[in-house]
Amino acid sequence: MATLRNYDWGDRKRKIDDWNIVEAEKRALKEYVNDFMSGGDSEKQGKNPAGNICTRLDSLKLVLEHLCKKEELFTLDPLKIIEYKKALILGKIKKGVYKKVNGKRKWVETENYSPGGIQKKMLFLTNYLAFRFRPDEKYLFEDEDARPEIEKTKERKLKNLSKKLLFRPKQVKKEWILNDEIIEKLLLRANTEWKMDYLMTQKAIGRRIGELLQMKIGDLTSPKEKDGTVHFSVPATNSKTKEVENAPVFYTDSRDYLVKSIKDKKDVGLKDKDLFIDKSEDAIKTWLRREGQALLGKNIRNKDFRDYAATRITKDKKITSKFDLCDYFSWEYSSPMPDKYIGRGVDWEKKVKEASKPEITKLTDELKQAKEDRLLQQERFESDRLREKAGRKKEFEELRELFARFQRGEVVYDTEKEEYITN
Repeated sequence: MATLRNYDWGDRKRKIDDWNIVEAEKRALKEYVNDFMSGGDSEKQGKNPAGNICTRLDSLKLVLEHLCKKEELFTLDPLKIIEYKKALILGKIKKGVYKKVNGKRKWVETENYSPGGIQKKMLFLTNYLAFRFRPDEKYLFEDEDARPEIEKTKERKLKNLSKKLLFRPKQVKKEWILNDEIIEKLLLRANTEWKMDYLMTQKAIGRRIGELLQMKIGDLTSPKEKDGTVHFSVPATNSKTKEVENAPVFYTDSRDYLVKSIKDKKDVGLKDKDLFIDKSEDAIKTWLRREGQALLGKNIRNKDFRDYAATRITKDKKITSKFDLCDYFSWEYSSPMPDKYIGRGVDWEKKVKEASKPEITKLTDELKQAKEDRLLQQERFESDRLREKAGRKKEFEELRELFARFQRGEVVYDTEKEEYITN
């Protein structure tokens, strides 16, 4: 079975005892985990609280083991926390791994933290500090003069640190490293069936790694007689956001390959309930990293295939609507992701330079019309959403009223007619 990331937050909480930090900080951190999972920080919980808190603990472990070996965060000099941030930015503190050196396990530094990684660390640390310096409940509604000095000190300390730890990295234009040429090279180097399955599937549909590794053979349907396409589905339980039902695989080479691959798997006894790619996430990451270094001198990630597929589909006009793109790639309708891909295949600057004045006017009108159409689509979607919400609310109220009448004995359930009738 393919293994996915472990989101056992209870186990992560128990392992805090093994961290190289003072006991007082361990106790505070466990309180923070309990508070987060019980909804105390619900605005930041997200849709996957267990995964969220595990990510935060991974980040905080590196920070706290550097800062709190001898002293807890509550009493630590704020300047030491600010210096830690500066050291990260300047590359004085680096990423690393534990390796055996002369028979002993040793921490070996590898590379600098990315600006995005530093930003996340500072955000999680600021959030944890807000918990550590939270006001005592019995002084929440007291006048300023009635609050003890320690409460005022906590408030000043938190306000100062929150401002100093704020980190906004410079926006760097994203480099899209996968193209048709690199994909062809990867296919030529693929020497096993699962690697070919991965490449031929991902270059066409670009699923998240968790969705792909939980995709079963039965989720990839046979060609439809009418349109000749292969369809795929992603159940809601396997998706980070929402399900995908019977979405088409647009490209012929991938369709033909998937038909043959599914047939071969069933010929050797695999069933619809079996996984299509039976590999772990770590195995795929290691393989992609190795191939990326060999071909490009940089890492290739699963996200790069998602970028490649979305760019390809929009450039070839297989999907032109933002909302259709959201449905295909399991993005929320409010996501900014589709806007990064729609229109990427059009070089507007070149078209404007080569166009005559009437054509420029036409292009301007087309852009204006496209914006208006997009706004109209968003308004329609919001209207449909509100109408659906109102309908659900009305249905709920009717059911609640019926249940209340049932409890008062005003109606009874007729098992023959399978409906409620007046008593």
